[in-house]
Amino acid sequence: MDVVKELYLSQGITDKKARGIIKKVNKGKYDGLYHFLIQRSSSKNPLEIVDIHELGRMMNRNENIRLVGLAEDMGEAVELVRVLIDDVYQATLDVNLNSYFS
Repeated sequence: MDVVKELYLSQGITDKKARGIIKKVNKGKYDGLYHFLIQRSSSKNPLEIVDIHELGRMMNRNENIRLVGLAEDMGEAVELVRVLIDDVYQATLDVNLNSYFS
């Protein structure tokens, strides 16, 4: 799993907490109720929200995943998507997420 440099985090998640969650996920520990904003090379969707267990299944299938955000619940994940798209548009006057994060 690739992680972008500027990872989007919901309000309740600090950088330190995010690093710990990502470390656990990379070790195959999928506990908690976190939601991840990801991009997959195999998907037509520019961005997906998946829970920690679905992310684990994707990683077990060795899917090419780029992590762009992390939230504590679905509501925060949806808000994070809104913020992310707004930031991308403000920076590029476009909403091409694939080119923005590559």
